[in-house]
Amino acid sequence: MILAVKQQAVKFREFYDVNIRVEAADGFQLNDRLAAEAFQIVSEGLSNIKRHTKAKNGKIRIHRDNEKLLLEIENESKESDAVSAFVPKSIAGRAESLGGTARVERLDGHTKVLVEIPL
Repeated sequence: MILAVKQQAVKFREFYDVNIRVEAADGFQLNDRLAAEAFQIVSEGLSNIKRHTKAKNGKIRIHRDNEKLLLEIENESKESDAVSAFVPKSIAGRAESLGGTARVERLDGHTKVLVEIPL
């Protein structure tokens, strides 16, 4: 799955001129179903960056914390991009269908979607 996400990030840069850095541990493994769902969540997150922001840089972080899969989809955020509190419906729905959660954090100059899915 990590290789597919990295390839998606390269295509995203080529098509939309948005640089996405992918961070994941070497040897990271998931079962096929969860890998497919996680890839779809990341793809939806990238789509949201393009559709709803003017960001030129972003980051995808994929890691484990105890018994959870953590997906972080982050992008630059300018004040003019700011939207009132929201949670991306499709990402939240996918996370919930897997027993997980999704939330949005606004950081100084960045917006981050955090998805936690039990393993």
